[in-house]
Amino acid sequence: MKLSGFDLGVVVGCGGRVLEDLYNLKARGILDSAIVVAANGAARLLLDLKVGPHIVVTDLDGDIEAILAASHRAVTIVHAHGDNIEAIVKHVPRLRGPVIGSTQVEPRPLVYNFGGFTDGDRALFILYHLGVRKAYIAGFDFESPSTCPGKRLFDYNIKRRKLRVAELMIDYLRGRGMSIKHAGELA
Repeated sequence: MKLSGFDLGVVVGCGGRVLEDLYNLKARGILDSAIVVAANGAARLLLDLKVGPHIVVTDLDGDIEAILAASHRAVTIVHAHGDNIEAIVKHVPRLRGPVIGSTQVEPRPLVYNFGGFTDGDRALFILYHLGVRKAYIAGFDFESPSTCPGKRLFDYNIKRRKLRVAELMIDYLRGRGMSIKHAGELA
């Protein structure tokens, strides 16, 4: 599976007007020429629309069946943190394609710290590491948090705080020269 050589990336989450965002990207041919990354449970949306993904970035708290289905055609980057070890032990052996481990702390052999905080902004950091310097984000809504179908319940206030950190991470990448635009800006 070829992941290098793309000039353009698309990271898909489940927030906001994700279907409208994807329609805008599809109508302009962007989804056909970009490396497409699903942030966690957005894998379900992309599979249903028959769009990629090339990569799934997950901490395994989303729609596990969609992540497993996408793993047949995508590289799955599984993020380990203190409270998902049980999910890693249970689900990683079930993934069918290439799997890469990620962490937010000191990397260990075969586990990488690409940067990022949430699945969505971590996906942008991974694109940056692959040499992609222009990306669109679809289904990102920093003001009104939501969750993908199949994801466990979440605390709205904690989610908003996490999304504020994600915005800071995205601003950091912009400061490093990465152009990141919301797909809604295409309308």
